[in-house]
Amino acid sequence: MWRRFEGLADHKADDLNNDIRSFLSRIEVAHPEPDEFGFTWIELYILYKSLGYRCAAEAPSTKAKAKPSIGAHMKAFKLAVRKIVRQEFEGNDRDFFKPGAKKGYALRRIGINNHFPMLNLKPNISDEIQKHLDKEMLRANRSRIKDLKEQVEGHKEVEVKDLVLKHKALWSKAVRSLPDELRKEFKEVSLRNKKSKAAVKTCRRLRRGVARSRVAKPRLPEHDCAKLVCSTGKRLCQPALQRGQLALKLSPGMLSAKLRAKFGHLCTGA
Repeated sequence: MWRRFEGLADHKADDLNNDIRSFLSRIEVAHPEPDEFGFTWIELYILYKSLGYRCAAEAPSTKAKAKPSIGAHMKAFKLAVRKIVRQEFEGNDRDFFKPGAKKGYALRRIGINNHFPMLNLKPNISDEIQKHLDKEMLRANRSRIKDLKEQVEGHKEVEVKDLVLKHKALWSKAVRSLPDELRKEFKEVSLRNKKSKAAVKTCRRLRRGVARSRVAKPRLPEHDCAKLVCSTGKRLCQPALQRGQLALKLSPGMLSAKLRAKFGHLCTGA
């Protein structure tokens, strides 16, 4: 029975996590048969990229740093998916993201000899989409471009070799998007509206009577003269002023024009 992950919240953020929420809400999944391989993480990432979403790992800001490899993209994608599953999925939906029951080399059918971790799910995709995913994995494995179609369709023997996850920094950006007629299988699903943390804090601030764009003004000290003199840079003992132990005389020359207009009535000296 096919299952769709519905009710994922939209956090109104333009980031990787919200892209993954949107992606997971668009696919239908089911548990594989006991004698069937599950969907691998790299196939899930290629399907995610084929629908036009962003790369999982961010490119460095400077040219001196190395660009993220296939392994870096896969690591960032796994961490983000597992975080969303742990925090927002409930009950049996979490079982889809556990390791698959059948062990082995699921991608050896297309000539990749690595052991990639598999999930306990299979997506509801057509044979054409599966061929597209196989082609993108063969391109990552540096197979000859003109042989991709023959290798995928089984007309040509596939050379078995390991897929190196290091280097190949441009592979994630080079993953080709699905054609429009194949994208129709993945319906756009609107995520459930959810206020972001910033919006929640703003609502709480407004309830307390403080405007969003304002900063709460500090309370004035008890003795106006103490604040006035401290603002002019004079060092005085404020507790002594409050006890009335110091006699303070202010003259207009001690104040700036702004303070003179506001506190000129307090000046006693000429």
